[in-house]
Amino acid sequence: MSLDEFEGICTDAMKIPKIFKKMLFQRVKQAEKVEADKEKIPKQAVVSYYKRECESVPVSRRVFNLLAKMNTRYIAPDDFKPLFKYLLETHPGLEFLQATPEFQDRYADTVVMRIFFIVDSNDDDKITWRDFKLSNLMDTFD
Repeated sequence: MSLDEFEGICTDAMKIPKIFKKMLFQRVKQAEKVEADKEKIPKQAVVSYYKRECESVPVSRRVFNLLAKMNTRYIAPDDFKPLFKYLLETHPGLEFLQATPEFQDRYADTVVMRIFFIVDSNDDDKITWRDFKLSNLMDTFD
């Protein structure tokens, strides 16, 4: 299954907003030990990942777990980088930023700082599950 074919799996089966398609694709590859340079992942890898990581987990927790590094209990500022990289590459409203990579970085940093300012209740650069579920981030991602 290629990244393009994966969008339906992401949104319909796993109920994760499509903005996370690429992150989820990479996470499945990582968790199922598919070689990083492969452009496709076997369907069985997706099924195994779903059963282990998603089947009995609420959608908001799936997104939290996807943003956080594997085996980590919080989201750090750098954890948003793959999301914003994908967003800046694909969002038509942010097309004007593609010509200025240094401004892209500043834009992403600014958005991440705003998220942490609002959501990080301990002001320690860590968004915990408690912080995440009490915030409106899931609504924003949707």
